[in-house]
Amino acid sequence: MSIPVETKRVMEILYMGPWGCPNEGIHYNHNGYDGIKKIIIYSSWVIDSIQVIYTKKGQLIFTDKVGGDGGDRSEIVLEANEYITEVTGYYGRLHNMASINCLTFYTNLNNIFGPYGFEDGHGEEERAEVKKRQFHIKGGRIIGLSGTNGRLRFLPSIGFYTDIAKEVVSMGAWGYPDEGRSFNHNGYDGIKKIIIYSGWVIDSIEVVYTKKGELMFTDKVGALGGDRSEIVLEEDEYLTEVIGYYGRLHNLGSINSLTFVSNRNNRFGPYGYEYGHADEASAEVKKTKFHVKGGKIIGFNGTRGTRQFLPSIGFYVCSATPT
Repeated sequence: MSIPVETKRVMEILYMGPWGCPNEGIHYNHNGYDGIKKIIIYSSWVIDSIQVIYTKKGQLIFTDKVGGDGGDRSEIVLEANEYITEVTGYYGRLHNMASINCLTFYTNLNNIFGPYGFEDGHGEEERAEVKKRQFHIKGGRIIGLSGTNGRLRFLPSIGFYTDIAKEVVSMGAWGYPDEGRSFNHNGYDGIKKIIIYSGWVIDSIEVVYTKKGELMFTDKVGALGGDRSEIVLEEDEYLTEVIGYYGRLHNLGSINSLTFVSNRNNRFGPYGYEYGHADEASAEVKKTKFHVKGGKIIGFNGTRGTRQFLPSIGFYVCSATPT
């Protein structure tokens, strides 16, 4: 007689973020939990602060509030077997301080929580101090937050840990998604080659994907210029990590630098310069960093510059564990 054996699924964790201004405030990191039970949000024009109650091995784990004082209190309480699958957010600046302006959460039970705060960081759009920038993640099961804790007020930046399971997770964009025309490389099985044109910043990229054993060629996204570099992945090699920086050059949004790491610990890059210029002192604005780690990167999205450079970039990631 055969005895059924219960197997526990091993989580595969993907980190993505942060969005906002991670160089402002004190870093916090909520990693190592099994899930989220409750989120307490204090918000008004922007997200003032956030506090999360996690689960771990059947126990509730309380964390400190991150952010500043102020704001109206709201609670997200998840039911049994309910989890967050999607987040839409906006970030900018208010009173010359970095802020996560607005957050909306979506769950696997089709519940929508939010929006909390205002997209433009103010109840009246025309009074917003800077133009909003959007980010969006979708797929998997969000199990942790990270980012920076504002020393004075507000929440300067936010990132997420996701259990990606068997789903494809879309994330992005970092940079300036309101500049240029959108592109979307979704629906592929993997990446075979990336052609990067770069100088001070990333001028353009071109990707050769795989789908059902066939090579799929895509158009170059970006603009003219830059030196050509190639990343050619070996059989059974795939990208697991991206480290990037973005800023502005000649008053145009730019992805300044990209570095890729594969499952074989091969490191490709950096391409471009963190500060968007070989001479750090000549950089026009301070760099902002983003980081994606975990799973298997299988696609890109973002915007292509109408004049030059690559204004923004995002990614599609799936589980690296064979099904």
